[in-house]
Amino acid sequence: MRKPFKVGLIIFGVLVALVIVAALVLPMVVDPNQYKGRIAQEVQKATGREFAVEGDIDLSVFPWLGVEIGRMHMANAEGFGDEPMIAVENAEVRVKLLPLLSRELIVDTVVIQNPVIRLAKDEQGRTNWQDILDHMERQAAEKPAEPEQPQEPGASPLQKVELAGLEVENGLLVWSDMQAKASYEVRELNVDVGELSMEAQPFPVSVNCAFVASQPQASGNLELNSVITLMLDQKTARAERTNLKLNIDKLVQQAEGSTQSVTGRLAVAANAVADWGQGVADIQGLKLTSDLRADLESASQGGRATQKISAQSTVAADAVVRWVEGLARINGLALTTDYTVNMADSAAKAAGPQSIAGHVELVGNTEANWTKSVAQVDGLKVNTTFTLDQPASQAGSQPQRMTGKASLATDMRTNWAEGLAQLGKLALTAEANGQALPSGKANLAFGAETMNVNWTTGRLELPRFTAKAYVLDMTGSLQGESLLEKPNLRGSLSVAEFSPRALMQALAMEIPKTADAAALKNASAKLNFQATQDSAAISNLEAKLDETVLTGKTTVQGFERPDIAFTLAANRLNADRYMPPKAAAEEKKPAPAPAPTSAPAEKKPAEESMLQKMTVNGTVNVGQFQAMNVKASDVRMTVRGKDGVFHVDPFSANMYSGKVTATAGATLREQITNPSLALNIANLQIGPLLDDYLGKLGWIGGSTTAKLDLSGQGALDAIMKTLDGSGDVTIQHGLLRGFNIVPGAVSQLFGTVASGSLEKVTKFDQLGARFDIDQGDLDFKRLFMVTADSKVESKGAKVSLAQESLSMPLTMVSNKIPNIKGVPIDTLPLVLSGSYSDLSNLKLGVDEKAFQQIVQQKASGAVQKELQKQLGGKLPGGLGDVLDGSGKSEGSGGTGGTGQPGGGKKSSGNDVGKAIEEGLGGLLGGGKKK
Repeated sequence: MRKPFKVGLIIFGVLVALVIVAALVLPMVVDPNQYKGRIAQEVQKATGREFAVEGDIDLSVFPWLGVEIGRMHMANAEGFGDEPMIAVENAEVRVKLLPLLSRELIVDTVVIQNPVIRLAKDEQGRTNWQDILDHMERQAAEKPAEPEQPQEPGASPLQKVELAGLEVENGLLVWSDMQAKASYEVRELNVDVGELSMEAQPFPVSVNCAFVASQPQASGNLELNSVITLMLDQKTARAERTNLKLNIDKLVQQAEGSTQSVTGRLAVAANAVADWGQGVADIQGLKLTSDLRADLESASQGGRATQKISAQSTVAADAVVRWVEGLARINGLALTTDYTVNMADSAAKAAGPQSIAGHVELVGNTEANWTKSVAQVDGLKVNTTFTLDQPASQAGSQPQRMTGKASLATDMRTNWAEGLAQLGKLALTAEANGQALPSGKANLAFGAETMNVNWTTGRLELPRFTAKAYVLDMTGSLQGESLLEKPNLRGSLSVAEFSPRALMQALAMEIPKTADAAALKNASAKLNFQATQDSAAISNLEAKLDETVLTGKTTVQGFERPDIAFTLAANRLNADRYMPPKAAAEEKKPAPAPAPTSAPAEKKPAEESMLQKMTVNGTVNVGQFQAMNVKASDVRMTVRGKDGVFHVDPFSANMYSGKVTATAGATLREQITNPSLALNIANLQIGPLLDDYLGKLGWIGGSTTAKLDLSGQGALDAIMKTLDGSGDVTIQHGLLRGFNIVPGAVSQLFGTVASGSLEKVTKFDQLGARFDIDQGDLDFKRLFMVTADSKVESKGAKVSLAQESLSMPLTMVSNKIPNIKGVPIDTLPLVLSGSYSDLSNLKLGVDEKAFQQIVQQKASGAVQKELQKQLGGKLPGGLGDVLDGSGKSEGSGGTGGTGQPGGGKKSSGNDVGKAIEEGLGGLLGGGKKK
């Protein structure tokens, strides 16, 4: 046994010696550079692409079997330029020789220096490696199939494999996309991989590089460090102390008129275990930090708007990925961000940039299955605080600051294949404080049990939501269709009872002073709505304000030139409740100072107002209505308008036991112009109407029937000068207060009734007027009044609406006028004149000449002399002087025209008039005017 063993040792020693000798001698007798051409031919044969080895080839055998090759390159495809597709400056690989005899592969560090790989796509979409793939496919098709060689019994794979490391120095990767006119480069690529073996030994990995891109313009560098453990028998790998750092020196995106630029850094740290047998990866302690800055610039009206954004963020989570199942789960997700935003506009007049700074926190648990295209986030909560600084808008003003906080909580489900998202238990709250807010603060809240969104079809479903803002408490529903193309929204809204006064106080609005202090205390509303890009509609409206309930519907078609239709009804409306108190209403405002005179500005063509653009067609019904203390019931009107011309046709209302119908119109553009009115009144009790309107007994009463047809030109404030039309008014069984145009009052003239003992009321059976209006002047075609024992008529009565004045010659005919010593006087000529704006300024007097003529016609010559003789001094006011028509007083021991004993003086026409007016002073309810 010992001899064969000894022989074996000798043979083994000889083989080892031969290997050593070969390792020492072979490099000296064999020149590997003579095989450059053969190497190039074999590569070209395999790839179809020209290959060249320009550098030297160095060979080593012992103790390492190795080769070092100098510069070599592979040509680029035709049409992709002269630069090589692949180039390497130097490459070195060595394998330990003796372990090969024991089927052990021990490789020294593989070194590749200055490698360059250029990949490209031309404008037709052809890549520069496609020809290599095509060539290899042709070779495979042409090569006959080789029979499978059975494995020899006892043959075994390598028993051991070790790689001391891999070093890539100063590499370059280039991707050029000529279709997109974009290029991307990884420069200064350095890769350092530590010792690798078949045993589960950790080895370090280090990668660093710089990168440059053209679309978007970007540059920066990346660094990756980790410790990897490969457990090949368990099909498992572990990455520990993994750190990835990314520095962005420049990231610029440009569009029409705007530029976006980003700089900053990101860092990722984690420990991970991957089991590719089970298809599972477990990532623990994942932490991502970032510090980014962005500059945004865009065009604005008259300048450039800039935004400078700074954000520092941290994300922490644990994750499990099951790629065989297509499942990823992120537990304990926590994100925090601190940010600042500075905004400025070169065209703005503000003293400085507007800025906002804040803090955001987000937590939740996430699960996604990309094979089913679904994901869910449970317990998602977002909390944020912010501070907004607004600079002074102009010199002398103060900058303003707003602070606030907001929170969002929800559960979310998504299916991105179908474009579906569902939010459950949605709760959003916000609170803000600052001088810019009404009353210095605002509180908002929004909630919903579920909200469904389909972003592929643009569908939104919000079956029920709640919202709170200030003192408003709202509920509703919302549904949307085609939100991404032609939005169509519909839903409902209900506002619970609230106090308008409390709302105005919360909004820092001035609460109007109202005649009724209890007004504006209760309001509520509910409605259905629908809206599109160019239309809106409200239906089933029910709005309440105090005791008023408004119901109806309205639609708007087109917002540029809106076509508005509505049907509205209210049970009652007392407008007086909402008017200012009487003391405030009667308070006179100081007259405005006269504007300084200046040259008239050049009149520019008026822009078309919204009133001119809109078309209106609607009806309004009010059960009970009150304004200025005037009451009406069953008020109905139809409103139509187009091109700024509006009509109310028809209008009807029941008022004071009568009925009022009307049509009205006006042009509503820059101001109200060209009004018109056709009014019909039937059996209206004018007395109670005036009593209510004046708040005291009115000056006229009776059952009124009237027909008015009025129109004017120009602006409303000057309409009295241009008013045209006609009218016909009849009042029956009425009275006049403040006037005493009755025969009994005339008896005061003759001294038969004491002055002031009569009631200041004229009762009549009928009062009528028919008139035309021309340029604001009323011309009465007929004016009359019929009492129980008299009739008063007027011919030629005039009223000026512009000057608010009237002049009415009146003729009273009555058989109750006392005779003057047997001379019957049944006709009394009167004149009513003055300004009707104040009834106390109206004057009622006798028409002197007409009265003289009447008396002279009635009295015979003899009777006239007898009257002059016997009664000349007894008639009040010297009426005896007028009986002879001469204007002279003959006197008879009584008082003359002057009221002095003896008389004898000549009486002028003015004296006669004075005498008559003194005698008729009672006609206005008093004696002689002072």
